[in-house]
Order: sequence, then structure tokens, then C-alpha cells
Amino acid sequence: GAKGLGQRIDSTASHMGISDPYDIDQNLRGSLGYFKKLLDMSSGLSSPTERALISYLVGPGAVSKDDSFLNNQKNQEYISTILGFREQILNR
Repeated sequence: GAKGLGQRIDSTASHMGISDPYDIDQNLRGSLGYFKKLLDMSSGLSSPTERALISYLVGPGAVSKDDSFLNNQKNQEYISTILGFREQILNR
């Protein structure tokens, strides 16, 4: 049921002020705002960026306060992929 650029589900989309998940501007603003919120929630914990990325993928409620969720191989591959995209963008 995830929709649009940021792959938002309806409940998260409406919470982030996205009325049309296929509107790129709305979806991008809402998705970035949501990720910022996840980063803020991860502040002070180990690996805050990685924790926020996994929270974005599976939902913040599924990510525990310890690092075991970050050590899952599938989650590590997701983190590596996203951070790889980030590096490509920064090195343009």
C-alpha cells in the first residue's frame, strides 16, 4: 500500500501532511519531514542515521533501543544501498 516517491502508506502520509501521495512536492516534503523526525528520535542513540533509515523502512515501533535490529543482514544491505545513493548524489 506504499505510494509515491517516498513510498508512504496512507496513515503516515496524512500524518505528515501529504494529501496526494503522487504529488512529488508533497511526498518529498512529507517524507523528508518524517525522516527528520526519525533522526531526532534516534539522537543520542548509537548509529542514529542507520537507526533512522531502518525506522523509515519498517516503522519506528519495530526498531528496538539496542543494536540487534541494525545487525540484521537484510537491514544492513538496505542501509548500504541508501548510503551509497547518498554518496553518489554528494559526489556529483
